[in-house]
Amino acid sequence: MGFAHLNYRDRTWAVSKWRQLAVQKPHRPSTTTFNSPSPTLSPNMSYGKKDEDAELGLVKVDRTQVFQEARLFNSSPIQPRRCRILLTKIALLLYTGEKFPTNEATTLFFGISKLFQNKDASLRQMVHLVIKELANSAEDIIMVTSTIMKDTGGSTEAIFRPNAIRALCRIIDATTVQSIERVMKTAIVDKNPSVASAALVSSYHLLPIAKDKDPEVKRSVDVLLTRCLDDVDDEVRDRAALNLSLMHEDDELATQFVKNDSMFSLPYFEHQLVMYVTSDDRSTFDDPFDISKIPVVTREQADAEDRTKKLTATAPSLKPPKVGPTKSAASGAEAAASASAAAQRYAQELMEIPEMKEFGSVLKSSPVIELTEAETEYVVTVVKHIFKEHIVLQYEVKNTLPATVLENVSVVATPAEEEELEEVFIIQAESLATDEPGKVYVAFQKVNGEGSLPVSSFSNILKFTSKEIDPMTNEPEETGYDDEYEVSEFDLAGSDYVVPAFAGNFNHIWEQVGAAGEEAEETLQLSGMKSIADATDQLAKTLSLQPLDGTDVPVNQTTHTLKLFGKTIAGGKVVANVRMAYSSKSGVTTKITVRSEEEGVAALVIASVA
Repeated sequence: MGFAHLNYRDRTWAVSKWRQLAVQKPHRPSTTTFNSPSPTLSPNMSYGKKDEDAELGLVKVDRTQVFQEARLFNSSPIQPRRCRILLTKIALLLYTGEKFPTNEATTLFFGISKLFQNKDASLRQMVHLVIKELANSAEDIIMVTSTIMKDTGGSTEAIFRPNAIRALCRIIDATTVQSIERVMKTAIVDKNPSVASAALVSSYHLLPIAKDKDPEVKRSVDVLLTRCLDDVDDEVRDRAALNLSLMHEDDELATQFVKNDSMFSLPYFEHQLVMYVTSDDRSTFDDPFDISKIPVVTREQADAEDRTKKLTATAPSLKPPKVGPTKSAASGAEAAASASAAAQRYAQELMEIPEMKEFGSVLKSSPVIELTEAETEYVVTVVKHIFKEHIVLQYEVKNTLPATVLENVSVVATPAEEEELEEVFIIQAESLATDEPGKVYVAFQKVNGEGSLPVSSFSNILKFTSKEIDPMTNEPEETGYDDEYEVSEFDLAGSDYVVPAFAGNFNHIWEQVGAAGEEAEETLQLSGMKSIADATDQLAKTLSLQPLDGTDVPVNQTTHTLKLFGKTIAGGKVVANVRMAYSSKSGVTTKITVRSEEEGVAALVIASVA
């Protein structure tokens, strides 16, 4: 697990300690005294604020070298300062997304545990911090429990007690959680706020492995909530009344309300409400607001979007200002809501077509792909719809020629891999007047059954009958001529069978899928990308995966690790780790590693960009 879940204090302390120790300059005694006049300032001195974060990008730490240097932990006597520098290097590697193999992590873990013999408080604080991070990848970590428990009950002035409490809750398991109950209760009522806070938050994180039920607690909570009904604050009374009502209902209703992991997409919800109440058409209010059209997202997705908004709002922009008005990009929440609304609209349209009712529900719809330029006489776009046993291509054709009508409009779509896809039918657009769009549907059946994931490129030829408009009658002429128009090709790729999804713990899923699934790897040179941010956005879209842990917002302009997750249309997990490095000469170099639960999916997903 990286440092993404750490609190701000721990993360800032680790980075500042690295700068202080690893980039420390030798001390030189100052010749300036308090009574002497101020020294003359250099005319070239810069008064601009120094970007301290820029220094972090210049620090190069190699995992193999750090592991070799870890022999320092076994030396005697222990050298606190050198050990702190080495521990900070390990923390920096973990913070930047580096992963130690299990055997290396275990060796480091027990090497670091030997540093408990030293009483240096700063060294001890760093030991607890790194042990907590290595706990998820090392083995036999339970052996250091007693040592860490001693540090949790140290002197009240010990600065390492909060970190010791956090590390203790990370290495404990369900079978030994009872042994630390007294320690946690004592820490919660400690007079030191940082100790009490660490104990409270760490206890909360123990809930998944230390669940329990006590009917008597419900009775006590009922009494407390009843007293809250007399509170002077109306919001307190409202919440007390709501929860009392749920407690007195059946458990199924209460569970559905309390443990509901879904919620409406609030940005889209707010937008639709504003459009409804500000409508100039009075007939709009004849029907009540239809909440069923609002997309539903998971709480993990909503939380991730909130984190992205905060990072976007606080991260400094290194791009020069643009001249003139610019269109602001949609936020992640708005984009997700828009995609969900489009998918629902497509599904409703397809279900109304009789020929497609037997296909079942749509498993995924791709974004719109432009097959022609917007200035051409015929503008054509396509959307790929994935069904259980079928692939449906929805073409939208727009006739821009004046005084011309197109009739019997169809598209001949020919897959390069004809042995995997068999054409079922084509639904034509009967007539297209000038600047009037129409839809053409081409359906294919998977030859190898529902479990197959065919990939292929498609050549497309637009066929139609063109008729001119009689200027006297303003009606199309009786006779016309058949014509065809070739448009660009497009690909049905492996990413078309993957749906972006949110998850709370990337590292856990990465290890879980890696243990039971398959892995594919590819190194690519994206010379056309001008920045890490552009590559991050493009790769997430091309791979059709959801960025996790706030990695969709790069904080370093030279290196970045993008963490992605999604699920196949069959429900199998797909997880990707993309490491990027930017150079002004060569663009962005990427190393993409994809893991999947289903056989063959990892290679197909990487082939989407390779």
